[in-house]
Amino acid sequence: MMGRSVFERLPPSAREWGRARFNAVLEGEESYGDRHDYRKDGSRIWIEVRSTPLRDASGQTIGIMTVGRDITERRQAEHALKLFRNLVDQSNDAFQIVDPATGRFLDVNECTCQDLGYSREELLSMRVQDIVPLMKEERWHQSIAEIRKEGVRTAESVHRRKDGTTFPVEINARWVTLERDYIVAVARDITERKQAEEALRRDAHIFSQLQESVICVNKEGIVTYWNEGAEKLLGWTSAEMQGQSVFERVPLGEPREIARKKFAEVMAGGLSQGDRLDYCKDGSRVWIDVRSTCSYDANGQPAGIISIARDITERKLAEEKLRHSEAMMAAAQRLAHFGSWELDLANENIDANPLRWSDECYRIFGFEPGSVKVTNELFFSRIPMEEHEPIRRAVTRAIAEQGLYCIEHRVVLPGGEVRFVQEQAKMVVDEQSGRPLKMVGTVHDITARRKVEEELRHSEEQFRSAMQFSAIGMALVALNGQWLEVNQAICDIVGYSKEELLATDFQSITHPDDLAADLAFVEQLVRGDRQTFQMEKRYIHKQGRQVWILLNVSLVRDDAGQPRYFISQIQDITERRQVMQELVAAKETAEAATRTKSEFLAMISHEIRTPLNPILGAVQLLMEEKSTPEQLELLRVIHNAGEHLLTLLTDLLDLAKMESGSDNLMQSPCRMGELIQGVFNIKHEDARRKQLTLKLELDPNQAFAYLINEPRMRQILLNLVGNAVKFTSKGQVAVRLERIDGDGRRDKLRFSVSDTGIGIAQTNLKHIFEPFYQVDSSLMRQHEGAGLGLAICQRLVETMGGEIGVESQLGAGSTFWFTLWLERRRTLDEMGTPWPMPLTSKHAQRILLASAEEDERLLLIAALEKAECEVTRASSGNDALALFSPDNFDLVLVDQQLPDLEWFRLVESIRRREAEAGATAASLILLTRNGGEVTRKLAQQAGVSSILIKPVRQVELLRMLARHAPVKSAGSGAANPSPSKPTLRPHI
Repeated sequence: MMGRSVFERLPPSAREWGRARFNAVLEGEESYGDRHDYRKDGSRIWIEVRSTPLRDASGQTIGIMTVGRDITERRQAEHALKLFRNLVDQSNDAFQIVDPATGRFLDVNECTCQDLGYSREELLSMRVQDIVPLMKEERWHQSIAEIRKEGVRTAESVHRRKDGTTFPVEINARWVTLERDYIVAVARDITERKQAEEALRRDAHIFSQLQESVICVNKEGIVTYWNEGAEKLLGWTSAEMQGQSVFERVPLGEPREIARKKFAEVMAGGLSQGDRLDYCKDGSRVWIDVRSTCSYDANGQPAGIISIARDITERKLAEEKLRHSEAMMAAAQRLAHFGSWELDLANENIDANPLRWSDECYRIFGFEPGSVKVTNELFFSRIPMEEHEPIRRAVTRAIAEQGLYCIEHRVVLPGGEVRFVQEQAKMVVDEQSGRPLKMVGTVHDITARRKVEEELRHSEEQFRSAMQFSAIGMALVALNGQWLEVNQAICDIVGYSKEELLATDFQSITHPDDLAADLAFVEQLVRGDRQTFQMEKRYIHKQGRQVWILLNVSLVRDDAGQPRYFISQIQDITERRQVMQELVAAKETAEAATRTKSEFLAMISHEIRTPLNPILGAVQLLMEEKSTPEQLELLRVIHNAGEHLLTLLTDLLDLAKMESGSDNLMQSPCRMGELIQGVFNIKHEDARRKQLTLKLELDPNQAFAYLINEPRMRQILLNLVGNAVKFTSKGQVAVRLERIDGDGRRDKLRFSVSDTGIGIAQTNLKHIFEPFYQVDSSLMRQHEGAGLGLAICQRLVETMGGEIGVESQLGAGSTFWFTLWLERRRTLDEMGTPWPMPLTSKHAQRILLASAEEDERLLLIAALEKAECEVTRASSGNDALALFSPDNFDLVLVDQQLPDLEWFRLVESIRRREAEAGATAASLILLTRNGGEVTRKLAQQAGVSSILIKPVRQVELLRMLARHAPVKSAGSGAANPSPSKPTLRPHI
């Protein structure tokens, strides 16, 4: 209808009347009333309409505003009631409507008047008791109560006519609650019962035809009336709901509580009217427009509630859709900074036409939405004066040409803030006359875009400036490799002038050996496989020499994602490459020197350990023989000197391993108390000679066992306890173990070794853990040592993830401590026999010894035979295989250095023979100078039971026998066999 004459939709016969009414309203006359109107499909509807003149700001009439609402249903209902009234008046039954409170007739039909002989006016002034001779007051109230309780009641009675005669009737009385309570009664002559019943059915049918839902309940909420409209709306039939509580159809919980609260409010005399969601039988919910009022009994007391409702679900859905659409539009406008506006063009003077803004339009121009009346004057108040005329010309041209209006201008806010906006609009014209009716447009805040454009221009200027004056080479390169722009730095790198470079491409100056890799990276950039690439390559200088450069390249694409050109950064790294080559050469030299040092240390260790082994072994055996005190003292001197030399060699090798990072720390479960007690056993003799007390304090909260590298932990404690004994002349050495933290799976343990010795000056504490550091060189002569023990302890503790430190005071003793986070263990599974082992010199086992070193072999045989073992010797691997037979030996000792057969081949052959014979596996011990990770893994795989580090001390040999060849109990056979592949626990 936009732009069309309103009279076109009227039939020709009604147009003259419509124009007359239109002109009357234009002249100032208001038009209000009910009338028929016409729909597009030709049908007619009843509307209630109000038409008023529409005036502009100057008071001039510019149109008509008409507000109408559909009253077709109301008219139909009125018509139905009129028909009903006619039907009732024409009925042959006496129809009466009675006020239950007073018994007075509220309405009667003509039949009642004829039956009783009274006029309608006379009856309306009378009460039921006036025509029922037997009806006393008490009986009347009793009947009313029964009717109200039952809803419908049928009874026989006698009516008295005006002339005093009486006639029998059957009265059907019904309690009706609409806006109030009524009794609707039909009194009929019994002889005309059938006619009365038919009239009653006709009346009931008329009530059922009402489209609205009508529900009546008593004051307890019991349904007394449920019409067909309620059945259609909610799904329950009248039979299902009659006599049921109206609350039963509402879900339990909060919904039912709300329903009861509303019911109580209406029963208290209130009125409930409005839209709400109601519950249907199928579980769905429906929007209804409902009006609920309280009904009263004859005494004026609340008797129940009458509710009339109609389905408004479609209207609600439409309203929600409209609200959602408006909210989405407002949100989109605010997010995009888009406002919309309309300018009416009814007046040729543009400034006099009304202007309307959306909320975002208000915000763009610096106003709160709806805070001011929008006019052209208000619009131009925000526009700089010099832009007024271009805007007016653009609007005038768009109206004249009925084309698009598009312009960009500034908006100046009161605080001085300047915004840039873009406005676009189109004309809405009358289709018949072609006259412009209004402009509909948008305003877009493009301040951010303008700022980005300005920043982009500034950035491009900065880029070009930075490119020209950059210290590194920068260039723009076409997709085919042609130089598009270069700076002076790249010209200096390759020796060409700018003009010479721009006349060629990068391929021409790239070294042939580097070109393929460069082009491959370029293809990946173009395909989008990578965003940038970096590479080192060579350019050919104009003078012919090679120039090493570091190249960084990125690809610039257009808005459509298509490649445009490359940006390249070129840095001369020729000198850096030379320096790197020199550093690599120096590194290789240093690594070679380190390898040489390690090989030298290993060789020296082997060469010195080889003679030390028989020396220490022979001295130890001689010390157990009968000797004079002087001889025994000399043997002790030799033994102590040998042990010191061996300790020094071990420390040097350990330090070398740590520096090279080749010292791997394997872990196994261990009981800390037993480990420390074993350290005390080793240092007990040294402490006894100096009359020192060794004291052990264990935290009762520590775990049963912890996962550690036991040999390295023992080495740390031996170093710290040994130092404490060495530098303490009287008093005690105390080792304390305490648990200071934990997280359920791990414990943080603190080990401390305290002594009452000479102490350390504060100035020396910071150097105490440095290799070869001695507090006083005179101490080196007084106490043997090279200053490596504490350095090794520090590196071992730090390798295990812990901390180590010292607290000391000169002349008052020292406390060395370290902390470790260790994983808890509840059992000693796979742990083997706890260390230290109880030692005995009586074993009486059958032992096969395979060793090529004669001196070592003689010492081992002497020590084993002293332990009452039966020893069979073999000088080579093949000899050992020839001598070995399953179940003939309890223990096999195999030297790692055999002249004819690799030791692991010998071990594998022994294990294979045992498996083929189904015999019990003998314990197999590997004698080695290297207990490293590789050796242990290989031994584990081959089937070695344990390893023994050379040179072998007698106490270590006895401990090995105690574990792998225990003393046989009386009456027992062979010693308990060890598993074929036990966990390795080196005895060091």
